[in-house]
Amino acid sequence: PPATPATPGSTAPSTGGAPVKEFQPPTGPGLLHITIHDWEPDQPGQLYVAKGTLVNISYRAAHGWVYAGTVQGLKTGSEALATATEGWIPQAVVKRVSLCRVAVDWPAEGQATLGVSKGEVIAVSKEAERGWVYGERLADRASDKLGDGWLPKKVLEYLRT
Repeated sequence: PPATPATPGSTAPSTGGAPVKEFQPPTGPGLLHITIHDWEPDQPGQLYVAKGTLVNISYRAAHGWVYAGTVQGLKTGSEALATATEGWIPQAVVKRVSLCRVAVDWPAEGQATLGVSKGEVIAVSKEAERGWVYGERLADRASDKLGDGWLPKKVLEYLRT
């Protein structure tokens, strides 16, 4: 198996390719997350992310850092990403999401709801009782149509969790 990446501010011990003991994988490999803040690296091996970037988390370090790789083809926001597509980021800048595609148009019903159009991709981060989910619209770089809010789960098709 490949060696576990070195964490920020530390040097990886020579383990002959075995994973470093301090690393704990999350509850499953490649868990999808979305960044909730911009974050700029201050050391080599770290990853620049803009708010709204989709990342897969492959490792979690004991001291609050996660190893992430950007999800290709579904980057969001208007900020250009740096050339690195994987590296360490603070766990505090990401939240777990599931990707969904909108199956049917649904208009917003007030300020706390998110109106959606068929075909849009939504990152769902919360699920409430009575069939409602909290989602964030994933817009491409050319669009300013960002937003988040509650919408009925029945208008969504789950793509990836």
